[in-house]
Amino acid sequence: MALHQLVFSPNFPLTKLHGLETKFSLATPKISCDSNKTLCMASINVVDDAIVRRFANYQKPVWNDDYIQSLSNAYEDESLEKRHDELKREVRMMFDKVLNPLDQLELIDILKRLGLAYHFEDQIKRTLDSLFNNINNEAENIWCRDNLYATALAFTLLRENKYHVSSGCLSNFQDKKGNFKATILDDIEGLLSLYEASYLSIEGETLLDEAKCFTSKHLKEFVKNEGCDASMVKKISHSLEIPLHWRLPILEARWFMDIYSKSSKMNPSLLELAKLDFNKVQAIYQDDLKLASRWWSNIGLGEKFSFARSRLV
Repeated sequence: MALHQLVFSPNFPLTKLHGLETKFSLATPKISCDSNKTLCMASINVVDDAIVRRFANYQKPVWNDDYIQSLSNAYEDESLEKRHDELKREVRMMFDKVLNPLDQLELIDILKRLGLAYHFEDQIKRTLDSLFNNINNEAENIWCRDNLYATALAFTLLRENKYHVSSGCLSNFQDKKGNFKATILDDIEGLLSLYEASYLSIEGETLLDEAKCFTSKHLKEFVKNEGCDASMVKKISHSLEIPLHWRLPILEARWFMDIYSKSSKMNPSLLELAKLDFNKVQAIYQDDLKLASRWWSNIGLGEKFSFARSRLV
């Protein structure tokens, strides 16, 4: 059958195939036979080998190499590096000075949202270990038993850091029918904390699924009311748009700095450290970008491949 197809297949054109305009033809096969084997040979004649590539008309990069190489950052100064280290030592001492469990959790939460938690992993782990080890001790946990904000915050931080904590700790805020108590509607900060905690649910945790529906409904109603605290409205709107658990930490840190600077609980040392650290990290990213841009410019692929998008990424 294969031999039959080779002998009797007519010439056929292939045009405009992936930008390659050419024509192929099958020559008459040469067949030689002897007692042991049959040799079949076919030749392909390329009639036209002109290659026409598509032109996408991509825009040139907004940031060219000259602009990237001109970037400068004042936060690489040695004096600022020393100040950065001083502030980190000061924050480490805060963990020893803060004794109230809720204040400890709030400190961890602020460090996380300011993008500073990676500097204090040992201190955070020690604090959360202590909290987790006493989680079933009612005498030790009286501070959060009837406090929705404290309980939801503790649950969120523990589960985010991979502690096996049950969502049953939130059942204290449900009535006998399994509905959330109406009394917690006055605790807006607690509702927001419970809303954020609900996004850390695992399959089958209906309590957290119900909490998500319950809190999102009442938080949306709170935002619509006039005369509410502007700062709290801003926080709630931000969370309703995208929950904290889904956000990119470095972008969240930049947004939270502005919110934290206007808070009555603002700690100047924490805010100063957050700003220094953010700009210090940005300087590192800029140096990396300069190296990558210099490499991309030197190999010249952006100019050689006119049919492709010239993007360093």
